[in-house]
Amino acid sequence: MILGVGYTRGPEMARRLEENNIIVNYQALPDDEGFTASSGLRTGVQEMTRFGMKEKDFADLAGLMAGGDPA
Repeated sequence: MILGVGYTRGPEMARRLEENNIIVNYQALPDDEGFTASSGLRTGVQEMTRFGMKEKDFADLAGLMAGGDPA
């Protein structure tokens, strides 16, 4: 799952999430000039499904990450 967080904000947002025990990787999106201008975050879906998350769980997670209520 890839989340757009704004131009060059990927590394900062990954660090802030890690401080709250949420591990993601920052990721350059197709419109970014390169990895150092990363505007995306990538979550490890395989690891999350290994722990039993289903499709609805991902919708809930996306809602929480967007700052809203779970779906």
